[in-house]
Amino acid sequence: MLGNLLSSAVLSIIGVIAYSLFGISFVAGMVFSVSGFDILTIASYMTMAVIIPASAFYFATISYSLVVSGSYAMVSEVVWRNMFKFSTYFRHGFRLLRKTIQQLTLLCLFYVPVTLLLFIFFPYHIETGVNNQILLYGSLSLVSLLVFLVTLALLYAPVILITEERGPWQSIKDSFHLFTKRFGTVLRSAAWLLAFFFLYPIALLPGGVLMIMGEENEILTIIGMLVFIVTVLVITLLLPFLQIAFQVSIVRWYKLQLRSFIVDNDADPGPWGEQNTYGLMDPESLKQTPTQGS
Repeated sequence: MLGNLLSSAVLSIIGVIAYSLFGISFVAGMVFSVSGFDILTIASYMTMAVIIPASAFYFATISYSLVVSGSYAMVSEVVWRNMFKFSTYFRHGFRLLRKTIQQLTLLCLFYVPVTLLLFIFFPYHIETGVNNQILLYGSLSLVSLLVFLVTLALLYAPVILITEERGPWQSIKDSFHLFTKRFGTVLRSAAWLLAFFFLYPIALLPGGVLMIMGEENEILTIIGMLVFIVTVLVITLLLPFLQIAFQVSIVRWYKLQLRSFIVDNDADPGPWGEQNTYGLMDPESLKQTPTQGS
């Protein structure tokens, strides 16, 4: 939970710094170009405008991947052993970091086609001037549905990557296998996640309504803005708790309902089982585990 909270703060800070530096570099480049600076000076500032956000994205990816690998390793320990150690988060988080980064990169590629649809729909509505609300909402609904289905298909990829010690691509294939063969079970496991998407805008609704009602009343507008800001802050503080709760429920659901469709051996004890099983077993526990024949 602490790692999720710190990661969220780090990602926010990196984002603010990156966008600020990008804006400064871009404006400086425009000013220098108007002032008659040579092309090399302009190119150097434009290069900074590309390198800085790219570097920020790189470090943000590493930070997020560490959170995913560390938190899922710790959650798997909770589910399989009914206990956890803070050292698990960092030890296995760093150990599995490379695989998690590779998988995160692959997962992002699956959202590229859906993102391209947005670049097709919105310019079409703007350029043609089509004022068809049904067509607009239908397009948004289609994109939202596709995003949800892709997310559902990839939902268990990080779980399988961490708990089964499988490769980035193989764990994605296994997640798709669960999606196609056990769609109902996968959908039920993500039902509360879908509920969160509905509850989030509902929670922001009071502040938005007050701001709309206060178009001619400054007091209502200020109250609405305060309510909106406080709601966003509360939700932001609750996000680490919600993420941990989500991960625990997903890993537990995977262990009880879905793992048998991925692991052929029914006697396989899992990542925190007997000696030499996968890579998550605590070295201290391995020393205490008696070997066969002793």
